[in-house]
Amino acid sequence: MHSTDNNIDHASDITIGMMQRFADSGDILTALEWCLPHILQQMNAQAGSFFMADDAKQSLKCVVCEGPVDIKGILVPFSKGLVGIAYRDSKG
Repeated sequence: MHSTDNNIDHASDITIGMMQRFADSGDILTALEWCLPHILQQMNAQAGSFFMADDAKQSLKCVVCEGPVDIKGILVPFSKGLVGIAYRDSKG
């Protein structure tokens, strides 16, 4: 098996695991909290986060994070920082 095949298998395992946790709990945050460490391991990364849009506040809120610095709860305006610019540009 090639390393690409292993990556696909691992991505499928992460997707299935995330869907199962969401189905069991009905809570997307539970699913994201489970999958983030697995994604970081696959990417060989030390930190990562998931942000959700809050249209009323025109910002993104970190809802799940892993790594040496806890940024959970931080708000980033749609037009600021890498995450804000990525969000803004993906909507255009």
